Amino acid sequence: EGSGPVQFKIGDLEFDYLNLSLKYNNELLRLQLTQREADILRYLCINSERLIRREELLMKIWGRNDYFLGRSMDVFIGRLRKYLKTQKNVSIETVKGIGLKFHYSENSCRTVKDEKTLEEAYYFQVFNNDELIDDQP
Repeated sequence: EGSGPVQFKIGDLEFDYLNLSLKYNNELLRLQLTQREADILRYLCINSERLIRREELLMKIWGRNDYFLGRSMDVFIGRLRKYLKTQKNVSIETVKGIGLKFHYSENSCRTVKDEKTLEEAYYFQVFNNDELIDDQP
């Protein structure tokens, strides 16, 4: 869906959007995500440290905003929180009545160049949306 980064390093986890997978320690532990979980996690990574309104996320992921989809989104967010709970400096904060913020400590959520594999790529620090800055010397 759209252009932009498709592979991310979130703390000790490697998130591969195209393969819908979340890996820890080079596949020692591998979670297969649903398409919705992957869509939400990618959007959170790309928009990290920014307040994301519920309506914005619903429109971006489902294409419409209604009460029942909002409740469904809450379930997906709960699952993502469980998957990420082992990461000390990563969290999905609920901003009551408004939306979400995806928090991470410096360098804990980075994108991997689209055309390279996780093993051979060097990492980028995510800033606003798709604006990337190379963190390599």
